[in-house]
Amino acid sequence: MRKVSKIGIVILMLAILVAIDLFLVKMFQPQEISEINEYNESLNIENQSEQNISSENIVAEENQNDEKDIKKKPEFVMPASCDLDAPFTCQAPYQNWAEPWQEACEEASLMMIDHYLKGEYLNLEIPKDVANQEILDMVDWQVQNWGGHFDLKAEDIVRLAKEYYGYKNVEAKYDITVEDIKKELAQGNVVLAPTAGQMLANPHFTAPGPVYHNLVIVGFDENGFITNDPGIWQGFKFRYTFDNLYNAIHDYDPSSMLNGKKVMIVIKK
Repeated sequence: MRKVSKIGIVILMLAILVAIDLFLVKMFQPQEISEINEYNESLNIENQSEQNISSENIVAEENQNDEKDIKKKPEFVMPASCDLDAPFTCQAPYQNWAEPWQEACEEASLMMIDHYLKGEYLNLEIPKDVANQEILDMVDWQVQNWGGHFDLKAEDIVRLAKEYYGYKNVEAKYDITVEDIKKELAQGNVVLAPTAGQMLANPHFTAPGPVYHNLVIVGFDENGFITNDPGIWQGFKFRYTFDNLYNAIHDYDPSSMLNGKKVMIVIKK
């Protein structure tokens, strides 16, 4: 009988312990689960926030790229032809080829560009009295300021355009191609070209032609360049083939014109 009582007591104690354990599990498990759920929820919120920020950054980047695309200039398309309405003058307006007019191709070329940029005498001959006096004034200015009237390298022509005419946007561009010249013309910029004059196929030159000669390129078409050549009175819209004029382009070099670099001078307002 005592053995049975002891066994009953042991069973009773085990039952109590199991009950207590179940009670504790039920009591604390929801709290732990709740904490886990809260932690997971916070992680989800953080992940969602990061995803939103990432999405916003992507959208912002796309918007910036769209703005850049809008701001991009349209691709340049070379026209088939171009003929600018620059005025013309012969460097010897009254056909007097004595000095200083014999060496006044730089002055005459600059004068044509100046009147073109000012919108004067467009597609016309500059009046002879105006052209003649402007050449004399430019020569006199060089004598007073530079000590004489000389053949001018491209860099000196740039300097004359700046100091005499007051232009600021003047540039001598070296190592040029035919396409470089055409592009300037297509953008409305006439081009002053220094050349080895004796290489120019100009039947109106007195043989063998000028050693150094400057002219203004005003356009092009499928056949070649269109120029205002001040070296002849027939020089208005005078044409040279692309190869002939390009091959003749050389900066002034007193040792040999063929040593002069390929160069063009561009003047803008």
